Amino acid sequence: MLKYYQNKVPKFISRGYTPQIESEIYLKIATFNVGGLGKDIKTEAMKMFLYQNNFDIALIQETRKSSSVYLRKYRAISKKSYDPKGNKGGLAILFKPFLKLFITEKLIDHEDIMRINLNDLSIVNCHGRQRDPKGKIDFPEILKTN
Repeated sequence: MLKYYQNKVPKFISRGYTPQIESEIYLKIATFNVGGLGKDIKTEAMKMFLYQNNFDIALIQETRKSSSVYLRKYRAISKKSYDPKGNKGGLAILFKPFLKLFITEKLIDHEDIMRINLNDLSIVNCHGRQRDPKGKIDFPEILKTN
């Protein structure tokens, strides 16, 4: 459970006072390594799974260079692959429009990395090449980056 703070200003207050009212928000988060979305059947299966389970945030890896990920009822942020051959990599984050997210993208060597922040919650979506010695991901570095 994530504590979510909303600014609520009563109508009778006009001196700039903004009390913090605490409410709770529950998030359903999914992550997928799709190995490319070039085939329509794979894209449709992922869409159906997201809609049926009503996820608030979906982190998708290996969308590949030419893939675009857009779904009705979701906003999408995507990042093309940095692999010169276009074989691997590429990221997307899908989220419901009611979420107010802060997005950070960072390229460390050759990894694809995206981070979103929702209040005090950070979510990292990354893809690192396994067979390359530079494929090691430095998570403390990612999390301290704004």
